[in-house]
Amino acid sequence: MEKDVEIKFTDIGIEEEERFAGQHVAIVEGKVEGWGSNVKEAFDMARRKFPQKGSEEVLLRFIPQEGLLVL
Repeated sequence: MEKDVEIKFTDIGIEEEERFAGQHVAIVEGKVEGWGSNVKEAFDMARRKFPQKGSEEVLLRFIPQEGLLVL
């Protein structure tokens, strides 16, 4: 039986967006807990900090550099 998962897109602060610009981040419980040049680095860092969390509880996001226009 499949489990329904509610996905909440957590906003991070301007300071974190500036700090992690151009990087992939992993967000756990509303905080950036992993980061790196690729999504695997970010995810692995967060999983080392929170091994008990399921992968569905780790939000992965790319923070674009300032001035980058995404269409």
